[in-house]
Amino acid sequence: MFFKKFFMERFFPGLAENLAQDDEAQTLESKENGTSSISEDVVWEDRGSNITVIAFAGMAVLYGGLPQFEFQKILSQEGQRYNTIFVRDVQRNAYMRSPQGGNNGIQYYQEAIRKAISHLPPSFNVTVGLSAGGMAPFLLCNGLALHHIIAFNPSFPQGQYASESLFRLSLRMATLFSDPRSYFESLLVVLSVRLIWKRQCRLLGKNNIPDELQCYLNTRPKPPPASIFYSRLNPPDFRQAMGLSGIPGITLKPVDTSRHSALKWLRDSGKLGPLLHQEIHDAHVEWLNAGKTQCSHPDASTHVCTHDMPP
Repeated sequence: MFFKKFFMERFFPGLAENLAQDDEAQTLESKENGTSSISEDVVWEDRGSNITVIAFAGMAVLYGGLPQFEFQKILSQEGQRYNTIFVRDVQRNAYMRSPQGGNNGIQYYQEAIRKAISHLPPSFNVTVGLSAGGMAPFLLCNGLALHHIIAFNPSFPQGQYASESLFRLSLRMATLFSDPRSYFESLLVVLSVRLIWKRQCRLLGKNNIPDELQCYLNTRPKPPPASIFYSRLNPPDFRQAMGLSGIPGITLKPVDTSRHSALKWLRDSGKLGPLLHQEIHDAHVEWLNAGKTQCSHPDASTHVCTHDMPP
């Protein structure tokens, strides 16, 4: 991570500054602005809304800084008042290990989020996340009272993303000259996912790494609907999305950018706020029209993903 940070600061100082000071990833301090903390990984705020947004942070792989709570400004602007739960994995273990180093990451984050939800009024619970933050709710939803998932370029199946050919990506000379930021971003993201994947294989054992998609499909009585926004012009993200095509409950929505950070592209083009709020609104209306069907396990307070984690 130190090398990547040095590389970005030395050769791409403008990009490094943008990544380090991104408005969507500013630290949220506990006990400020009405927020309360379950741990350093999960904070929540009760705004008296009938909608709760659970925002999962990514792994901060592009800059190498501490993973920050994400989506704060965008969820509070334009007069929107959602209850919020912000979640992050400061150890960059893709939510598969606990912050204490145990292999019970799924259970740890499920329990922390359940505690946060218990402090909030009954509501429509929707998640948002980019990259590993977009993957997290698919991993954790079996056992949580989630009603809709909104994900931007979710990096799962993680092993598939990690197997992307860096050599093939490096041959995109047209992108190198037309959009060097996207070119190097794609290489750095795939390299970072590969490093995280290898560490997971070492710590958990390759055969013990939970299958995010299977955890999602195992959700009872049925998985929550999911909207996946993917970068249509980014080869790894496009291939990931196509691998999820046709799965019941998952709707794919292309974004015309070659950036992995589709959020930044949408924000810079002025589309992120309206798009995200409209997506939350539409999902809420769909849930209401469906009769407020509970999409998680009926005993969400105790049920966890059926995948057995090693001790």
